[in-house]
Amino acid sequence: TKEEAHFIKKFVETQKEIPWLIYSKQPKNVFFSHAAHLKIAGFKCRRCHGEMGYNDKPPVYVYSKLSKYPQHTVIVMERCMRCHKKFDAPNYCFTCHK
Repeated sequence: TKEEAHFIKKFVETQKEIPWLIYSKQPKNVFFSHAAHLKIAGFKCRRCHGEMGYNDKPPVYVYSKLSKYPQHTVIVMERCMRCHKKFDAPNYCFTCHK
């Protein structure tokens, strides 16, 4: 598409960092891998993202004008731990915390 060609010219060919929109903010010591959940666990997006998991594009980006942080909720550790326990996934501190 025209948008993809523009993206390649602006970022790929020039090797510039892509200014991704961050929808949730996590502490620097937290590591979350979508790849591990999708490829290793075989989860579908909707398992964690509910109805939004059926979308083929991200939701409208909404952020606080005061803090500049996104207004979507952060990942809550207790929710992760419950899911890891339910699916017998590693639940060691170092699994998610670096």
